[in-house]
Amino acid sequence: MTEPERSCQRLESTGLRATNDSHANDITLLCGRVLVVMRVIETAANIE
Repeated sequence: MTEPERSCQRLESTGLRATNDSHANDITLLCGRVLVVMRVIETAANIE
């Protein structure tokens, strides 16, 4: 598991405990977008 993934899991778990579900869902969606971007960057770096 990469560091961004670990950070997102921490964010999600604290978000779920600290806030209502809709806000936690926002955090999860944001993390999902960040992870997608990270993977795209890694893939692009590997191709070069």
